[in-house]
Amino acid sequence: MAENVALPLRLGHVAGGEEATARALARMGLSDLADRLPGELSGGQAQRAGIARAMAHAPKLLPADEPTGQLDRDTAQLVLAALLDHARALGSGLVIATHDAAIAQRLDRTWRMDHGRLSVARDDAPPRPLETVP
Repeated sequence: MAENVALPLRLGHVAGGEEATARALARMGLSDLADRLPGELSGGQAQRAGIARAMAHAPKLLPADEPTGQLDRDTAQLVLAALLDHARALGSGLVIATHDAAIAQRLDRTWRMDHGRLSVARDDAPPRPLETVP
């Protein structure tokens, strides 16, 4: 799995890629599985490995589609904390698509999609429509 996480860094000739890989795997609680092959991982472990791969590359924008969908509650909290910490530490954007209200509550801004209509809610104010998606 470590080779899989490190591959984009190696291809991009990123200095310090192995250290970044080790940190990302540790943050996802996967250090002890670093030598495993993809087929030897559970769905949740594979999901966390994908997140570790993205985090190791230190992107300016990190999109995450249901990043906790296959995880138990404790592991989901670990992943969400890692994503939030990563974004704040790097000053990067984090966009999470989720159906989990507990995750949405931890984010700075929440956008809602309802019947093709996108709205943003701030504090206790009612959602403000942004646009209609065809």
